[in-house]
Amino acid sequence: MFSLGVTVAAADTDAESPNKVVILDGMATLSEICILCRTLYTGCVFSVSLTYCGKGSIELSWAVNTKNVTLSEINDLLEVSRRWTFDTVYTRALELLEALPLEPATRIYYGRHLDLDREQWILAPARQLARTLRPITTEQAERLGYKVAYKVLQAQDFVRSYRIGRLQYASQTGCCSSCMSDNLSPVLPSVILLLTRPLPMTVSPDDHVDWLRRSLISAAPGIRSFTHAGCGEKWPTVYHVAGWLNWSTEGERINAIINDL
Repeated sequence: MFSLGVTVAAADTDAESPNKVVILDGMATLSEICILCRTLYTGCVFSVSLTYCGKGSIELSWAVNTKNVTLSEINDLLEVSRRWTFDTVYTRALELLEALPLEPATRIYYGRHLDLDREQWILAPARQLARTLRPITTEQAERLGYKVAYKVLQAQDFVRSYRIGRLQYASQTGCCSSCMSDNLSPVLPSVILLLTRPLPMTVSPDDHVDWLRRSLISAAPGIRSFTHAGCGEKWPTVYHVAGWLNWSTEGERINAIINDL
């Protein structure tokens, strides 16, 4: 394997308005240059040009089509650009990474691996994993590392026990004790199962409370026939369910568990 001097010039926006910026003039192995070129060529490039600049330097310019970039290609760009301080390429690769709909475990991995914003890339997705109760696979646990996987599982255990503990407080959030006794108590096992099951992958975490509300109505259809004042069709709303589960406090307790990640 041999090395050669490389000067990389990049058009980071689009093919219609190329803008060359020299970001490195140093030594990189041929294999790494090939990774960079291959990644740029593979379905995500409008144009690529190589120009010999003398003294063993090659000027590489390109224009990226961001709509077709895959996670594997972005990962290649991140690894090579980070190793050889291709700052412009690295910044662009991060922008492409942020635009992808990454699952929480993947966001945490990149957040730790690339030392990205802690709140956005580590704590927020960890909270999402805890609240949705979605399981972590063995492969994900290996990538995240023992500490992260343990903290997420610890937070999930807390969420399950906390929600079961909140069952008795429905009467404090718009459902009278009589209606709770007549309509919720008979289906308590189904309600417990509902509160402690993972959020389906087809449901956005932003709609979690509303999904719980709709699932609660399905599990206890009698709650729609309440006749007492303050109950009936007005219960449960999203506001009622969030208050019943004390959603904000649950989030604070999760934060306390994962805060040292």
